[in-house]
Amino acid sequence: DKDNLLEEISNNDKIARVLVVDDEPDMLKFIAQTLNKNCYEVSLAKDGEEAINLARETRPDVIILDLMLPNIDGLEVCKIIKDDKDLEFTKVILLTAKADEKSKLQALKNGADDFIIKPFSTDELLLRISNLSKVKRLQNILKTDLVLSKSELKKSLEELRDFQDKLIQSEKLNSIGALSAGIMHEVNNPLSYSMMALRFLKADSLLNQNEDLRDVVNDIEIGINR
Repeated sequence: DKDNLLEEISNNDKIARVLVVDDEPDMLKFIAQTLNKNCYEVSLAKDGEEAINLARETRPDVIILDLMLPNIDGLEVCKIIKDDKDLEFTKVILLTAKADEKSKLQALKNGADDFIIKPFSTDELLLRISNLSKVKRLQNILKTDLVLSKSELKKSLEELRDFQDKLIQSEKLNSIGALSAGIMHEVNNPLSYSMMALRFLKADSLLNQNEDLRDVVNDIEIGINR
């Protein structure tokens, strides 16, 4: 039942898996402690490469991703995550100290689902994670339903093709039957005439006087019966 599933998502949003990515140890520790207190399953990464590997390994519901990272910055990590089909529904929250319009547009362009401006409150962070994790789980449910629908459609099409094959075979048999009945009708008519004529012939008194003629008539009768 879809309503029950949605209720379950709402009641269990705090068991979501969260990956936190930040190269500042103090910020990483602060966010991890906040999430652990609220019963989230937390993974930590200190740079972009580690974040990508952990994301593919742990399949988090939400990634809290700092914009400024060594080697691979947060925007590129976000794009890589969003381009990965196995992580397509993973939600990404970008942490940034930049509040300008250009930074926001760039974050959205790279697939970010949300962004938080530093400094931020823990209540804001937890609320955004909760909302996005619910959306992610709902998308997973819809995707599962879609896969099942496709499977049911495929099964229905296979059954339809099987029915069509049987129908074609049945029509062929019916055609053969009709053809056979037509042939039998055409054959039976002259045979019936021949058998009727043979009965008159066998009733003729001359037949009893000629043994050779009786043998010929008997052969004819055997042939007609066959």
